[in-house]
Amino acid sequence: MKYWTTKECDQYLRHYGLKTNGKAEERRNLVQKVYFDDSVPKLSFEERYGSTKQVQQVVESLSAVLSHIMSPDVDEKIIHESDRHIRIFLHNLEILDEVINKDRKKSKLQSSYSFLASLQLVDVMREHGSLRNVWEGTYIGEGILAKVKPLITDLRTNWHINAGRKYNRMKILNKILLQYVSESEKASLLGRNYCTYINDSHARDLFNNQKPLSVLCLNNGEYITVLSRNRMIKLVHKSFCTTIFGLAYFHWQLNEKDDENIFTYASVRHYCILLPCMIKSDYVISYNCGIYGVITSEWMEMNEKGDISTSTISEANYSSS
Repeated sequence: MKYWTTKECDQYLRHYGLKTNGKAEERRNLVQKVYFDDSVPKLSFEERYGSTKQVQQVVESLSAVLSHIMSPDVDEKIIHESDRHIRIFLHNLEILDEVINKDRKKSKLQSSYSFLASLQLVDVMREHGSLRNVWEGTYIGEGILAKVKPLITDLRTNWHINAGRKYNRMKILNKILLQYVSESEKASLLGRNYCTYINDSHARDLFNNQKPLSVLCLNNGEYITVLSRNRMIKLVHKSFCTTIFGLAYFHWQLNEKDDENIFTYASVRHYCILLPCMIKSDYVISYNCGIYGVITSEWMEMNEKGDISTSTISEANYSSS
């Protein structure tokens, strides 16, 4: 309460029909007085911030939106599903916003054009393909900046067009070179989408302490984490544990010993990150090994069946379009 913002104080005081003028410190003192007055009925957490289910619906629908609009491959089905999930997200956000900001004259959707502008994303996808191409031109995130900056040698008229042409020429040359270079040289051309860990102990310490871990999903269905000196450790997801805010968590195990690195870039199906379960329930604590969920570089997830797929909303009906 000591650190409540002016906005939070005003919202609390309006609920009890109290004035919201005066200095911030005066309003905090008034909130504190009302809060500790036993004769005044208190606001529940759900009345102030919405129910857990409402928050979960917003998080799940936003995750589904990102998973669809960030797809590397775009067709009419992906565009249709993206539009559907954007509308579901905006609907869920509006419901939650009505609870959090009851006294506002305008809703979050009305006061912020960014949310309404998201409805236009499907038109951009239909015209330009994957949204990744709009700002990245590839699939390596902000890593693209390191390649573009050296190509900008002057800031004369049409400098951006010249830089774009140089970059596209470089991309074409790299695609040709990829056919003739060794596996070790491909990393510099493609950009790495995974981390290499120093040794076996380094990777195990991260895993045992419930830290995020970079892994590769190979075409044969195996999962590995890459070590230096041409070594790797295999991982196995033993059983499904629980789903929290739409992300499925599994009980994972590391092999007891590391093996010689056998993967090639052609053998990698997905670049993944294992995210630890940070909510400590009795069910999760009962396991000795790590509980992790999986997200790929394409914003796909491991579902409850152990398959990699686009994110979905738990209560949505996917049997009809």
